[in-house]
Amino acid sequence: MKVITTADEVRMQVDVAHARGHRVGLVPTRGDLHDGHASLLRVARAQCDVVLCTIVRPDGTPAVHARSDETIARDSGVDLLWRPAPGPLVAGATISVVPIRRPELADLATAAAQQL
Repeated sequence: MKVITTADEVRMQVDVAHARGHRVGLVPTRGDLHDGHASLLRVARAQCDVVLCTIVRPDGTPAVHARSDETIARDSGVDLLWRPAPGPLVAGATISVVPIRRPELADLATAAAQQL
């Protein structure tokens, strides 16, 4: 699993995957991954060639359980984990970076509902 910290690297990695004809599955999160996230990640793994999990918190703070996030992501078959460096981010950063690159599988509604 590759941990990415910049939006440019996310774009590049997704572009490379598409150029190779790979399907990219996106599971956007705010971090603090749990069994519900792991389930979504496993579905993406089963249906796609490349799985991208994003951990983007709207306030730019790091996730509370960063180490366990990486373990859960790795164990669930994530290829690319986008964890921006702490700092202010615009709300919807994942939406503005990743879907422009048209991931084939993006379960945004389910992932968002898990955050409630």
